Amino acid sequence: MEIIPVIDILNGLVVHAKKGERDRYKPLKSVLCRSNNPLKVSIVFKEKFGFKKLYIADLDAITGGTPNFEVLRHIASRSYFQVMLDAGTDNAEKAEEVLALGVSYVVVGTETLKQVKDLNSILSSIGAERTILSLDLMDNKIISRFKGWMGKTPLEIIKDLERLGVKKVILLELSRVGSEEGPAYQYVEAFVKKSKLNVLVGGGVKNIDDLLKLREIGVKGVLLATALHKGYIKPIDLEREGFIESSQRKPWIHP
Repeated sequence: MEIIPVIDILNGLVVHAKKGERDRYKPLKSVLCRSNNPLKVSIVFKEKFGFKKLYIADLDAITGGTPNFEVLRHIASRSYFQVMLDAGTDNAEKAEEVLALGVSYVVVGTETLKQVKDLNSILSSIGAERTILSLDLMDNKIISRFKGWMGKTPLEIIKDLERLGVKKVILLELSRVGSEEGPAYQYVEAFVKKSKLNVLVGGGVKNIDDLLKLREIGVKGVLLATALHKGYIKPIDLEREGFIESSQRKPWIHP
């Protein structure tokens, strides 16, 4: 199981996301670094932990503002990260634009997806291997502009996802993001058992025990932010349980 650190960017700065209440997001305060500059936070994740992948949510782009493409391009091209980027992609043209930044995966959130046919176009354009569908949830109900999915549970659309050719999904429980309440184990386990998809989980992870439980369930990856920034999960913890290796740590490639 992979550990994937998260950077949420709002107004050009890294913020502490909590329960999906974006109007209450505050600039990041972290035991890892004093900066809330996206580049500097990325460097810390690479040099202290040696993570291989990085999930970035460009909340400016997602909410219809000016995307942070310059800094995102720099992160993607000057690091060893495989970047997973959610920039409000809702059609094939935007997906191709995001890939052109040098990222490895385009995250398509149900929150911004207008029609299932748009997801189908994205999958056809950039391929299922480079597309990750984020099931944006509030209390295990899908947030979506598409009425066919709106308010349903992830279990209720598994057949839709498999029929479309989706291979990777994120169960992103926004009601638990930044809450330190623990993941929604019951829902996660049921989805993993019923689907054939590669499942990543985000929201609520508070300590190393949560990671061990999710790995036992069969989750392929976990998105982490709060537990890292508050020091609840340290590099030594992840090394001890085999989630990372000290040899993974590499210096940032400066221009």
